[in-house]
Amino acid sequence: MTSKARFAALAALIGVIHALAAAGVARAETAGAFPGLDPWPSSIALGGIPMGLGEGVEAVLQNPTGMVARTEAPGLAFSHASLFKGGFVRHQAAAGLWPRRPRQPVWTGGTVSHREGPVTSAFGLGFTNLSGDLPGDETYGEMTIAIAYARHIPLGLRSGGRLRWLQARSTVDGSGGAGYALDVGLEGTIAGMRVGGVARAIASEIRWDRSSDGPIPSAFDLAIERPILRGLKLYGGAILRADWSVRRVMAAAAWTIPGSPLTLLASPGWRQNDLEDGSDLSAGATIQVGAFEAAYGMRSGPEGLGEIHRFGLTVAFR
Repeated sequence: MTSKARFAALAALIGVIHALAAAGVARAETAGAFPGLDPWPSSIALGGIPMGLGEGVEAVLQNPTGMVARTEAPGLAFSHASLFKGGFVRHQAAAGLWPRRPRQPVWTGGTVSHREGPVTSAFGLGFTNLSGDLPGDETYGEMTIAIAYARHIPLGLRSGGRLRWLQARSTVDGSGGAGYALDVGLEGTIAGMRVGGVARAIASEIRWDRSSDGPIPSAFDLAIERPILRGLKLYGGAILRADWSVRRVMAAAAWTIPGSPLTLLASPGWRQNDLEDGSDLSAGATIQVGAFEAAYGMRSGPEGLGEIHRFGLTVAFR
C-alpha cells in the first residue's frame, strides 16, 4: 500500500475516533474529576506527547496502540510523582504488559523448528493512585484500574482500546464518586513518521455522591514522531477538545547519546486549561542498564504552585 493510501486510511480512522470523542462530550451534563495526568517521567519530559503516541509497557496508560509498537518482551513499569510546591499532591502509576508472539515454522538444514515470531497483539493492566492534602487535615484521593488491549490490523496500522474503572473520595463531607471510561487509539507509520491519536473517555459514566450523574469529559490526543539524525527524534502533538478547540500544543525532542545508555528529553509547551493559560518547559532523562530503565521528568507548573517531578523504573523480561 502506498503512503498516500495509508495516510488517507489513517486520517479517516482518526476522524472517526475524534467524532466518537465529540459524541461523548455532547452527552455530558456534569464534569467529573480524573484529570489526564501524565503517568510516566517520559510523558512529563516530552510535554505529554507520549499520551498520543505511547510505546511498550508505558502505553498501557497512554495510547494503548503503543503496546504493540517496538515491543518484544513482557514488562513492568512503576513511577511516583510529587506535584506542585511542598509535594501536597502525590501520584503513583504502575503497569504490566504481556505481548503475544505466535510461534512460526522455520526451515533449517531440511528440518522444521518453531520460533517466536513478531508481536501481533498485547494485553496490559494499569493502576494509578492520586492523593492530596487539603486545608484542615482533609484529604482527597483518586484511583484508576485499567485493562488494555492492542493489536496489528490491516493497512499496516495498529489499534487499541482501554477500559478504566475510576473512584474518587474526599473526607470533605464524605463526597466522592465512581464510574468507568473507555479510550480508543490508532496509529500508523507514514513516510517514516509515526502518527497516532487516542480518544479518551469516548464512553463514560460516573456517579457522584452529592451531584447528578454524567459522563467524564472527553479529550483527543494527537502526536507525531520523526527520526531526524542518529539518536535524535523530534515530536509534535496537541490535545484537542471535542469541538476541535486546542487545549494544549507541544513540541519535543529526544536524543540518545551515541554509544551511551543515556537519553535526554526536553519540550516547550503551550497550554490553555482551568488552572492557567501560558507556556511551560519540560525536561528529563532516561538511562538504560540491561533490562532496566530508570527515568526522571520535570515540568514547570502553574504560577505559584511550583514544579511537577516524576521518577520511574521500567523492566523488560527478555
